[in-house]
Amino acid sequence: MILCSGCSWIKREETRAVGKFIEEKATHFYEVEDEDELAILVLKNFDEEELQICYRSKNKIQPYRLYLKIKAVLPIKFEMESGKIQMNMRDEIIESVDCIVIRPLESHHEVKQIVMQWANELENSRDQEKVVQSIHDLIVKRTHYGMEKDTAFQATGVFKDNEAVCEGYSLAFNNLASSMHIPSFMISSNTINHAWNMVYINGEWLFVDCTWDDPINGDGTVYQNYCLMNEEEMMETERYQFDENTETTLDLKEYQKFAEKVLLLFE
Repeated sequence: MILCSGCSWIKREETRAVGKFIEEKATHFYEVEDEDELAILVLKNFDEEELQICYRSKNKIQPYRLYLKIKAVLPIKFEMESGKIQMNMRDEIIESVDCIVIRPLESHHEVKQIVMQWANELENSRDQEKVVQSIHDLIVKRTHYGMEKDTAFQATGVFKDNEAVCEGYSLAFNNLASSMHIPSFMISSNTINHAWNMVYINGEWLFVDCTWDDPINGDGTVYQNYCLMNEEEMMETERYQFDENTETTLDLKEYQKFAEKVLLLFE
């Protein structure tokens, strides 16, 4: 069993036998082509409660890559377990199947309620760049960087406690962008231990980093040095480095390839 949550990566040498429970969840048993298809199934089926999906795939599913793809879009903090579960009938093992469990770590309903309130203060414009800038500015104004509270890695760290780290900033941005019908994805880089957002505007991928535009001195200044950068501008800052495409990390092309599939699904 593998547990993914935040930056943690824990391997558990165990298999849970819960045959009756699996039979009750038979509606979430799928044949999938690859990680992208499985991640999209999670996005389509996720609501508020714990979600369990059992699957078969011709291609190898790498749990942490799958986790990063779900994390790029799912609007709240979660943990994911991945392993095999035995399907039983009359005390006889029918087969052992691959399974993932998505477990919310904050209330999706609560986040949605707060997002509705915050969205009332955003720029109401057909100009998507202005809307993105207003989302960025609102988060920066109301949040200070810190990890003293348990919600620092969650959207509620921004929305309720006004204190978060980069993952909390990025989740909050995803939620507000979604409320304004702007596609937004969280990018994670193990190389620089950082997360930020990628938005799709006017047929172009642009990048937003609320965290690095939030002044540490708390003087109320709102910078836009890292708001709506294209890839070239972002790399010219010399502050960013994408991960390579490996069994446990995604590069920029892999994020964009997955994001384009999500755009087709929800357009």
